Amino acid sequence: MSFYVYILVLKDRQILFFKLFITFTAILVVLVIVFELTKPNYTYNEAKGIIEKEYNVTVVETEVKSILDRDIDKEVYKITALKDSQRLVFTFNPYSKEIFILK
Repeated sequence: MSFYVYILVLKDRQILFFKLFITFTAILVVLVIVFELTKPNYTYNEAKGIIEKEYNVTVVETEVKSILDRDIDKEVYKITALKDSQRLVFTFNPYSKEIFILK
């Protein structure tokens, strides 16, 4: 009789472990999907390269700077560059590739 109870307890633990495994796996899959859907299309380094190429400027900053754009409710990259000894500040939307020059 006690052996039968032990088997039942063991099966309950295996079922519990299986349910926890499925739950954590499902959560992990959902997190990966959410990350892939919300990550920017362009990295900061790609944005610097695009700005250097399109505006023929030299990017002078070395640290990543991002600011919140309240119009789109997402962060945009703030990039400082030089052109003919003039300092220019750009914002680059990493989701749509929109570039603005700040005055």
